[in-house]
Amino acid sequence: MMLEGMVSLFIILIVCLLAAASVPHAVDHIAVPETFPPHPRLFLNQQEIDDLRAWAEREDWLGEYIDEFVAQCLIDAETVEPPTEDGGEAVNKELAEQAQNFALAYVLSDRPELAEAAAVILRGYADVYPTYGVNGMRGRAASSTLGESDWGRKIACAYDLIYNSGALSEADKQAIEDQVLRLCGEVLRTCNHAFRSNWRSAALSGFGVIGFCIGDRDLLDEALNGFRDESDELIRDGFGHHLAWSMLTDGVFYERSMGYHHFSLSNYTYLLEAARHSGVDLWDIEITGNWRDAGGDIDRTFGQTGPKTIRAMFDVPFYYMFGDAMGASVANAKHPQLEWAWFYEAAWRAYGDPKYAWIVNLREGARVQSPAELMWISPDLPEGRYDLEQDARIGLTGRHVNACTLLPSGGYTILRQDGGRDAVSVLMTYGRYGSGHSHPDKLSIVLYAAGRQFMPETNYFGYGHEEFLTWSNQTIGHSTVTVDEVAQAPQGANEDPWMTDWGQDPVHGQPIMFHAGEQLKAFRADSDSVYEGVVLDRTIVLVDSVLVDFFRCRSDAEHQYDYALHIDAELADCSLALSDPQAEPLSESFGYSHIINARRAAMDGQAAELTYRAEDDEPSLHLSFMPAGPMELIAAAGNDDPDGERTEMLILRATGRNVDFVGTMSFATGDGRRVAVRRIEGLADGVLGVEITRPDGSKDIVLSAEAAGTFEYAGQTITGQVALLRVSADGSVELVDTAE
Repeated sequence: MMLEGMVSLFIILIVCLLAAASVPHAVDHIAVPETFPPHPRLFLNQQEIDDLRAWAEREDWLGEYIDEFVAQCLIDAETVEPPTEDGGEAVNKELAEQAQNFALAYVLSDRPELAEAAAVILRGYADVYPTYGVNGMRGRAASSTLGESDWGRKIACAYDLIYNSGALSEADKQAIEDQVLRLCGEVLRTCNHAFRSNWRSAALSGFGVIGFCIGDRDLLDEALNGFRDESDELIRDGFGHHLAWSMLTDGVFYERSMGYHHFSLSNYTYLLEAARHSGVDLWDIEITGNWRDAGGDIDRTFGQTGPKTIRAMFDVPFYYMFGDAMGASVANAKHPQLEWAWFYEAAWRAYGDPKYAWIVNLREGARVQSPAELMWISPDLPEGRYDLEQDARIGLTGRHVNACTLLPSGGYTILRQDGGRDAVSVLMTYGRYGSGHSHPDKLSIVLYAAGRQFMPETNYFGYGHEEFLTWSNQTIGHSTVTVDEVAQAPQGANEDPWMTDWGQDPVHGQPIMFHAGEQLKAFRADSDSVYEGVVLDRTIVLVDSVLVDFFRCRSDAEHQYDYALHIDAELADCSLALSDPQAEPLSESFGYSHIINARRAAMDGQAAELTYRAEDDEPSLHLSFMPAGPMELIAAAGNDDPDGERTEMLILRATGRNVDFVGTMSFATGDGRRVAVRRIEGLADGVLGVEITRPDGSKDIVLSAEAAGTFEYAGQTITGQVALLRVSADGSVELVDTAE
């Protein structure tokens, strides 16, 4: 397993290097300070330390926490041991944390024995750190850049805090700077990931913090501006390049995973705070975006690139979530959640944004739960405020309008019924592939209602697991269309799980239309790059709590199209007679080989009505599908996820050159009543339509046009791609809203 992981990481490295080779990297230069303030100056300065101590004298809970922390450190200081040549990563990690804790406890108590305890560890590393070899993953005290960066930041913090304590002689300081911190910085600056990636964010954070700590302007210049060779070619990038390219114009981290978004954001924040304490404002600095930084929105449908600040990256998680503060697990990110994170303490201090204060106050339990958090808290934190009803701009291109979110560069759109916790909501993912952490899932959806993701994203298997390739990286494992039982590009039929699109023809989906009206909410995206010669085109429409789905598949050649939905509920009823479950997997193709218990029914133009039930106290999900021609319905069980859970699968299969999948997704009312739907026939060429009849007898009509333009329906002239019409009691039709 370890060998497989190393091979995978090596492949990612090669891909990253190839990807960077043809990318222009001209960005605005960030000035490096000529001089530096006195120590401490890294994450706390003396004024902030004094303010924290004064706050602790006023607030009993804080004073008690600090007293207990100092008391424990005094006990630990009695048995502190210096590092050894063969200590290993776990020991080094523990010692770095100990050193930081001793140093922090010292500045909060003025107990010299605590500074001396930290000094024992720092002096010890001056002796043994140079003897550590640099491994292939660019770690010295740790096994890789990721651990080395965290270790280096803690050692730098400890050194900074006890610099003026008297515990270190001038010779000690010189040895620690030259034989520990500067050596660590040299390891990190040559991280295997030279450009853009989350690994590089960790590396430049580590050696940038070290640079600010010891006043090394060369380290700082690379951390901020990258490193160029004698011919002025960029060899390794810096923070300015990350702001120009890694953070897309709507604030989404380019790998399109909320897990890696948060990880990189935490790395950047250490650098932001170290810079702030030396008079360099990275919080508000504006960097002009790289020409490719709009991600999937390569045609700039929703705005141009331009000057950006890091603030957009802090904003994104607030608008990626459903009403229960949980997000879709897209792109190798398990269960993202809107919750407290230490960097929002720092962001509140930098921006004073009420939603950052709100999320800090959202945390359960004590305000401070680990000693390091003392460096970020602020005494004047208000209650804050945030809800999904408030409109907002997110970066340059992101929008949050009428409870709906468009992140066109990252490639996510969420339509929400309203801003309430239980509001029916649907996310579609469509952006550029991003990296090997992405999945081949263009135009996939996640459906949420009443505190539950009824159609969740795949709970992915970890790196090195065989089903990371055969399930997580297969399009059939997501709620979208698979063509000819082959995954979308760049995965395709390849058996390498780390395929990515590093060439000049990126795999992407294109956002076409976004409309967040009071009664009509609609989004459309397409992709012509995931299957050669095939265009996939999906329009989702939310009217009240009813989702209408128009999925068009277009090609000059005949293909098998499998429209799949993954449903976290049990099939309770189907209007079609299903066959007995088949004993063998659905097929031997990757992904399909994990689908079992398939039951089939021929639709042949006949509508299918299906009901799925979850828990007794939750609404039931009702699906209606209305084919225009031959189609097969397959109800099956999807693959076991890493937790041993299976979701139900529904597959609609059709063969042809051009195929339309038309359906609705709705929820039963408390008394079990639900909407009734029918497909509208006889519409203009390229127009698809559905009539929705509610339990109270009211009727709405939703029309979707394949090409933007003008068409007629029921005496109404309609201009746009989507229209909502209302049928009155006397049968007359009123045009309510259109989306262009």
